[in-house]
Amino acid sequence: MSEEKRSQTEFIAKISPERKKIRELKFDLYVYGSMISENVGGWAFHIINKQDQSSLLSGTEQNTNEQRIKLFPIIEGIKWIVNNVERKYRKYIQITIHSESIFSVNLIKEWIGQWVSEDVLETKPNADMLKEIYEYIKQVQISAKCSTKLVSPYLFSLESLVNKQI
Repeated sequence: MSEEKRSQTEFIAKISPERKKIRELKFDLYVYGSMISENVGGWAFHIINKQDQSSLLSGTEQNTNEQRIKLFPIIEGIKWIVNNVERKYRKYIQITIHSESIFSVNLIKEWIGQWVSEDVLETKPNADMLKEIYEYIKQVQISAKCSTKLVSPYLFSLESLVNKQI
């Protein structure tokens, strides 16, 4: 065994099980939501963890609107991740949300924090969902990236999945 390989092996062996667990708590959450017909929306999310394990879920919502159907897979995806991590490790969760919705990305990156600091969150449309997202933002580290289905095969497949629900 080469000296470099041996030192890498020794380094990895010294990492505590808790530190290894913390390093594993990075997730990519791909989300898609769209109106299928008037008042009916379809949504889907795809979660991929650091070990390339994935979970995919989709569904429809009745009596909804464009903004709510874009928020729904974000909330459900975060909820799925948080509920599948032991409570003592939840503070180490890091989620990167990938969406083609500029609304969703700006909401996570800027608006929700601004609205809370200005004490106007309650006055915004869909305040119930915004408060739920904010509660998760306080618990876990969440970032957001704008992507397109042309660049991301995951977003393309989510859109196809939602469109099949019509």
